[in-house]
Amino acid sequence: MSEQLHERLDAKIGELRAAGLTITRIDACPQAIEQLFVGKGEAAILFDADPARDTAWYGDVELQASPEPGARLLVLGADGPQNIEI
Repeated sequence: MSEQLHERLDAKIGELRAAGLTITRIDACPQAIEQLFVGKGEAAILFDADPARDTAWYGDVELQASPEPGARLLVLGADGPQNIEI
């Protein structure tokens, strides 16, 4: 795959939303988060303006660091929650 992580992630988010699915969260390992910063710039990941929340955002989707390698989308659909590897 020659596409960068942010390109694959943006494409998958668009595809899932077009299918009517709700994306609740992105889980990504530190290396994947670094790839997002490098590929899309420092504005790719923003932190919540509310100091009471320790939350990061990729666009309008919550982003959580994960010890598992890679990046996954947590999606809610008719079949319930599922993880989709990016």
